[in-house]
Amino acid sequence: KCRMARSVRKLLKRQGIARGVKVVYSTEEYRESEAKDGGCKGNCICPNKDDQRFSCEHRRVILGSVSFIPSIFGLTMAGVVVNDLLAVEPESAAAAAL
Repeated sequence: KCRMARSVRKLLKRQGIARGVKVVYSTEEYRESEAKDGGCKGNCICPNKDDQRFSCEHRRVILGSVSFIPSIFGLTMAGVVVNDLLAVEPESAAAAAL
């Protein structure tokens, strides 16, 4: 259901890449926003809410996340890349760290 993942899959398919792409993802199901009308009703949490281009009234969807989750995903992906470059298996990398 993730639109970004769908776009990436289509792009990879067009380039003939069907398998072998390592990914980091969440198993959490996508949930629709509880605010169906699109307005914040005065308790706006949007960054740059004073900038008209980014105000709640001009956004279709406001995605939220716990602040540290994107960085954890990024660090996890970076660790996988480093292990691949060093040709180290994840299990042996964890054992070596002990």
